Amino acid sequence: MAFDDLALSLSRSVMSLSRDGLSRRFPDASPEELGLRFVALHYGSDLADELRAHPAARKR
Repeated sequence: MAFDDLALSLSRSVMSLSRDGLSRRFPDASPEELGLRFVALHYGSDLADELRAHPAARKR
């Protein structure tokens, strides 16, 4: 496995584990809310708040 493939695989695994953890922590949250929580956790609450305020931006 090439280094790039390994890095992508590890990134996918970490993202999947993070999403799974959020789903367990917030079992009643919608997929949209889980996505926003993921963004807040990994990219900051400011970005998540902007996405909440502008739902059309999430459809791109």
